[in-house]
Amino acid sequence: MHQMRRLMSVMEAEETGHPFEMAGLGLAPFKCVGAYSLPSPSLAEANPQAYNNALQEMPRDYGVGTCAYCGMSLVHNFLINSSDSRKFVVGSECVAKTGDKGLSDAVKVKAARIRHDARRAKVQARREIDRQKWMTDNADRLAAEKLEREAKEAVIQAQRSQMQMKWKFMLPHLQGDSPFISSMRDSIESGEEPRGRAVTILGEIYAKDHGRRGSKGYYDALDRFAELIG
Repeated sequence: MHQMRRLMSVMEAEETGHPFEMAGLGLAPFKCVGAYSLPSPSLAEANPQAYNNALQEMPRDYGVGTCAYCGMSLVHNFLINSSDSRKFVVGSECVAKTGDKGLSDAVKVKAARIRHDARRAKVQARREIDRQKWMTDNADRLAAEKLEREAKEAVIQAQRSQMQMKWKFMLPHLQGDSPFISSMRDSIESGEEPRGRAVTILGEIYAKDHGRRGSKGYYDALDRFAELIG
């Protein structure tokens, strides 16, 4: 179907002369290879970076901004290539007036995409405005919540530091790679306090490093252990 339309466009140009060809814009058939919309001045005010990015994406060598056929200024530019490699931009109305169905259909598809993108951009802009308004309206509450979070985090960090200092005496006694030893070492280094049965086992490990079980050194170490952990 596409090839048939292209052939019809060529035949029509040969019989009557394609308007773009007669205007000196190159030889038919002509092909729409893309579309580019100039960014609005309002975007420059709202988001200068996005505006500059849009300008950087502007196609070169097409004369964007002015219709090559009628000379009118354009916001929505349709990029046209001629069969002899000429490049120019035109508006959708000028394409419609050519009677070139294949070219018109291609431009209609790209124009629909422009409208779709414009609607999506409008929705996103509205959401951003609403988000900024919500942030402004809730600024005090958000600031208070942030301070509360920071205060809680500071308390937690202080508690962990306290636990690390309290239990660091055990680290030299936690040698080896057994699951329990590794777990206790990781807990102490992260500031988590051992609890329950783990405390009893740690006490035994500490005491054994100071004397065999049942010896005076063993029991003295157990007493020191109890004092160190409070």
